[in-house]
Amino acid sequence: MSGASLSRLSIVWKMLAPTPLVVLISLVVVLLIVPPMVRTNVEAAARDAALETIHQYKTVRGIYSRNVVSKVLAHPEFSATVEHSDNINEIPPPATFILDISEALSKEGISLKFYSPYPFANRADRRMDAFGTKAWNLLEANPDAVISEETTIGGHRAYRVAVGDVFQQQTCVDCHNNHPLSIQKGWKLGDLRGIFEVVVDVERLLGTGDRVSRFVILAFVASGLLIVLVGVMIGRPIAHRLSEMRGAVQAVADGRWDVDIPASKSNDEIGALGGALEVFRENAKRRVELEEEQLDLYNQIKSQIVLLTDTNKSIERFVPNTFLKLLNKENVIDVELGDFALRDMSVLFTDIRDFTTLSETMTPNDNFSFINNYLGRMGPIIRDHKGFIDKYIGDAIMALFDEPDNALAAAVDMLQRLERYNQEERIRYGRDAIRIGIGINTGSLMLGTIGEEHRMDGTVISDAVNLAARVEGLTKEYGVPLIITDNTLNSLSDPGQYSIRPLDSVTVKGKTKQVAVFEVLDGLTDHDRAAKEATLETYLAAIAALKSGHPVRARRLFEECLAANPNDTPVRLHLSRLAVEVEA
Repeated sequence: MSGASLSRLSIVWKMLAPTPLVVLISLVVVLLIVPPMVRTNVEAAARDAALETIHQYKTVRGIYSRNVVSKVLAHPEFSATVEHSDNINEIPPPATFILDISEALSKEGISLKFYSPYPFANRADRRMDAFGTKAWNLLEANPDAVISEETTIGGHRAYRVAVGDVFQQQTCVDCHNNHPLSIQKGWKLGDLRGIFEVVVDVERLLGTGDRVSRFVILAFVASGLLIVLVGVMIGRPIAHRLSEMRGAVQAVADGRWDVDIPASKSNDEIGALGGALEVFRENAKRRVELEEEQLDLYNQIKSQIVLLTDTNKSIERFVPNTFLKLLNKENVIDVELGDFALRDMSVLFTDIRDFTTLSETMTPNDNFSFINNYLGRMGPIIRDHKGFIDKYIGDAIMALFDEPDNALAAAVDMLQRLERYNQEERIRYGRDAIRIGIGINTGSLMLGTIGEEHRMDGTVISDAVNLAARVEGLTKEYGVPLIITDNTLNSLSDPGQYSIRPLDSVTVKGKTKQVAVFEVLDGLTDHDRAAKEATLETYLAAIAALKSGHPVRARRLFEECLAANPNDTPVRLHLSRLAVEVEA
């Protein structure tokens, strides 16, 4: 049956469809298992019967040897001989006794043989066949083994079962070693002296097993057919009722609330399903009525959500999400007055040089357009380097970074981006280039909210912040675009990836302790950077001479630097200071 045909059947017929296949598979399994199982059981029964027979013969022989032979031979007038039947004073040896019994019982259908490669002389004609030879070879290696083989005797199926017979009594050993008919001498206890073999006719047992197998298979087939028939008889009315239920469900799904559900009147599972459908119909009818009422409400909520989303986006422009995360707040509405957090961060200050002079040449509208154009280029760079802008102070920017490497990378990128902007959009059109100064310091700071109940603002308070602002102011004095403190330098993961030279040790406004500051050359134009790096060795020697108290040597080295690079403003500043000291 194809998948498409099966899909069109009712659920009852789908449930019954696998039944014939299951019955067929089960029948195959029975055919494969039952006959071999019956045969195995017959083989096991034949083997067990043979072993039991041999055990009985051995028991009889043992009793005969202990209780008859030993007592009779104690009298000199008696002897044990193979040819005993003609003499009243002679008894058979144990082996002969067993063979005599076997021969007598063979007429009753019991067949027992006792043979050996070393028969008495009177039994020399009893040669072992192939099975006997194989059994002897195996039993010599393992006297406790049981050797069996299926054969056919007189047209009947039979099993030959052979076990070893070992010397277990010294009297038996002495008899075989001394008997005149024995062809093998030197026997001892534990030696294998012969083989007991029982032949069991299993023709009748196998026939019975075959009949049992056929009966089981026929019974199974009949049961399978009966299951299919009963399933069909039961399934037809169920399928009809389920078909009615399906029609009723479809009608309810189409919104036809007046449909009749006859199955609901019965007391079985389908009736319970029909009752549930009636309840569902009433609920669905009411739900449709409510949906119309809820539609307007949904549209109102949707518009409010859109408005709220837009509002949150607008709030993010004033209060960065990063600031909220640092305060461990999920939303701006969770922020309260006085919330704060202590963090080690890098603070970046940047400012446009001579902005006041520049703004005097622009209208208020031009001023705002210019500032927004500039900030619109700098802000994304800060975010790209995992920082956030804490505040705008006119044309100045204050930004915070978790990592000093990100702060310095952002500063270098800002200078390089600004240089491209100057070349492409200002100098090209006859406008003055924009110059900025950037100062970076790293240290502990406190972020939080200040203000009052109805007006709050996020801010950062710390010595580290004030120092960053002062360092940015030093860029004007030293005539360089980017200065960092020793706190930032020492916090970099790999300062060697940047081109950095010491600038000076200064005491900034509001501080008594000197701070070491450094110029970062990476943000310069290629020309200016190459010029300063060409004199870097001489410059470093001059700084070292200055710190070690050798102003004359320092002045000479600074003059060499200036001769090579007349535009090195920090060198000019150092020379002017040394000149003042010399004059003083």
